[in-house]
Order: sequence, then structure tokens, then C-alpha cells
Amino acid sequence: MVIKMIESFFDETPEVETEVDTFETINAHDLPVPLNPVPKNKTTCDDMLKAYMAKLPFDEPLNTPVLRWIAALHNEPVVIHARYFVKVHVGKGYGLIAHACIDNQDKQTVFSFRRSIDVYYGASKKRVLASQYAKHLDSAMRQEIQYQIDEWRRNNGNLPEMDVDHIYPFVALVRDFLRIEGAMMRYGDGWHDEALSNKDELAMVEFDDGTPESFYRHTLRDRALAARWRAYHQKHARLQWLTKKENSSKGAKILDDVTL
Repeated sequence: MVIKMIESFFDETPEVETEVDTFETINAHDLPVPLNPVPKNKTTCDDMLKAYMAKLPFDEPLNTPVLRWIAALHNEPVVIHARYFVKVHVGKGYGLIAHACIDNQDKQTVFSFRRSIDVYYGASKKRVLASQYAKHLDSAMRQEIQYQIDEWRRNNGNLPEMDVDHIYPFVALVRDFLRIEGAMMRYGDGWHDEALSNKDELAMVEFDDGTPESFYRHTLRDRALAARWRAYHQKHARLQWLTKKENSSKGAKILDDVTL
């Protein structure tokens, strides 16, 4: 019976790629699925998760941000409270089993990520969660480095009719920084090679509501991460003057080319 259930959920032939992470509680309704780029619809999310699952290794304890996100949206207690997950061979395909300790008893169950997709995108229709997260992220990350922009403006003629522009797009700087942060969390000292090869998972950040001091903009909750972001931007950002029309035109193209 269990074998039949697994076969109905998963039918891809997997590839092997080691990916293990420590447990991290996620409020999934406040965060988009931690894939890069964030899928904009249910079909794209399903395709990306199938490709992601195919790369997970077999018969090893797994605890990645993506699996935690799926578990947080599930309705099975064993999945929600799982200590880890295991990918197992089933015929020519594979299945995922959640392992939990509930009432001092070890429990396990097969589960499908598609239920979580249904739950998430059902909520997203009403709340536009992924776009909310991207908007808050952009605002919070810009606010952290605004003093650097202001300093560059003062030191380069202070032209009020011109916009300060990132030569390498700001959204790409944020993406690269969060990819490194995600790799550091998952791989420790071996993060560098993984940051170059792992395109799927970015570090997810949490926000605090804005205050009068932040002009009611969202702020980064993790202040150590905020300090690392300021240092990263100071080192890697290259700025230039653009007319407002040029900056607006460039921004529209970037939104098509670079996605968080």
C-alpha cells in the first residue's frame, strides 16, 4: 500500500547531489518557496520542485530549507514535526518519507510536496505572498545601504537632477549575497564551491515592521546579517549617474533579466 502511494506521488528518475541542512523553523505563509528565482505560479513551482527533488541524495537524513517549507504547509503531523526526511528508491522513481518523534514514539509517513503547493498558491491568490516578500526584501536591503548611496552622491558632485544607479544591478547584488549566505548556512567552511554551483536556494530573511526611525519601512531582523550585507555592498557595488529617464528604462529591463 505504501509503495503504491509513493509511486503515485513521484515518478521521476533522480540525480544525486548531497544537500543536508540544520533544522530551521519557517513560517511558510510569510515566505515564498525558497527557490531561485521565486516561481510566479503553481505550474512553475511544481516543475522547479520536481527538478529539485530529483537532485536530492538517496537514503540520507535531509533537512533543507525547501523540505522544511513543504513540511510547514502540510497537514500531516508527522510531516509538520519531522526531525528529518529521507528519499528512498521506489521502482524506477523515488519517494520521500518524513521521520518524526511524536508522544515519544518514532513515526514516519510518505508525503507529497504537491499538497503544499496547492495550499501555498491558494493563499497566494488572496495575499500575493511572493511579491510581498520580494517588495519587503528590496526595501529592507536598500534601506541598510542608503547611507552609502548618500555618501557617494555627496562625493561625486551631488547632482539633484540625476539618479544614482548600480552598474551591476542592485537586485543581482542582493541575489548573490543571499546565495552566499545560504551556502554558508548549509556548507560551513565549504560554502565557496557550493555557492558557485548551487543555484536553487537563497538564504531567507525575516523582517520587522517599520518604525518612525525607519520611515515605516520594513527592516532586517537579523542585525548581524544586516552588517554583513552593508560590508558586501560597500565592497562590490559600483555606482554611476544616470538621468531619471535612463534609470527608469534600465530598471524595467533588469526586472525582466534578473529575478530574486
